[in-house]
Amino acid sequence: TLDTVTTSGGTLADHFNSLSEIIINTAGAADLVGATPMDRPEWCSVDPFTGSVYLTLTNNTRRTDETNPANPRLNNKFGHVIRWDEGTSATDFTWDIFVFGSPANGDADTNRSGLNEFNQFASPDGLAFDGRGILWIQTDNGADEVTSYTNDQMLAVVQIGRAHVLHQRPNAGGCT
Repeated sequence: TLDTVTTSGGTLADHFNSLSEIIINTAGAADLVGATPMDRPEWCSVDPFTGSVYLTLTNNTRRTDETNPANPRLNNKFGHVIRWDEGTSATDFTWDIFVFGSPANGDADTNRSGLNEFNQFASPDGLAFDGRGILWIQTDNGADEVTSYTNDQMLAVVQIGRAHVLHQRPNAGGCT
């Protein structure tokens, strides 16, 4: 709203004339109020069984000097998927990074999810749950480090408990 306080102590009304202008320039308004910047948010989806919300963050190769808990890698060229869970009140939630994109041979800082040659990926983009609760992640494969192993792909994520995830790579190797 126009009366939202900015990091400089003013309000959004100092920068925008209407709520419509704020909606049109949501990213600019978010910067003014100190929101957490994200690495190119793309798609989000809600788990039909748990209510968890997932969001793909495709990548960010422009960040070279500042990270934050939601975007912990400098020069994040492989992207990641973040997950939120509702808390006990309207403004309470928890979150974690569900999976980091990486080549299988990435160093420990890059390959934080322990991906291997069967589930390495870069640039998560599309995201949807099917009726069985399988999370489908589509990639744009925007990194040379994985292009010799994968094309744009669709990953099936079958959850086994809260902390265990199995990634599968169906139809790897191109179109048929």
